[in-house]
Amino acid sequence: MLERYRTDFRCGLHDRSAVAYECVFGLMQEPLSNISQIAETVVNSSYERLQHFISDSPWSAIAVEQQIAHDTIGAFAALKGETALLIDEFSVRKQGKSSVCVAILGL
Repeated sequence: MLERYRTDFRCGLHDRSAVAYECVFGLMQEPLSNISQIAETVVNSSYERLQHFISDSPWSAIAVEQQIAHDTIGAFAALKGETALLIDEFSVRKQGKSSVCVAILGL
């Protein structure tokens, strides 16, 4: 699936799509992970490479977001009638009594 986004992760002569795959694969294994945990989870990954990819690599997040938006629109285009995509920003269960919105959600 990430192959479709490969050109969005090119930086000059460098292809950063393999590192993008490592990040996504790591997040799929452990959604609440950080770069250290992803580096431990993904075989042949390294903390330094992931950190550089997230913090300093000049790939365009906007280009990736635009491609995702384009793909999403395309996926819904075949549906008939009005269609909506709802994104639940509270999909991660809150922890502790002081977490944001715990009182509101009654968690």
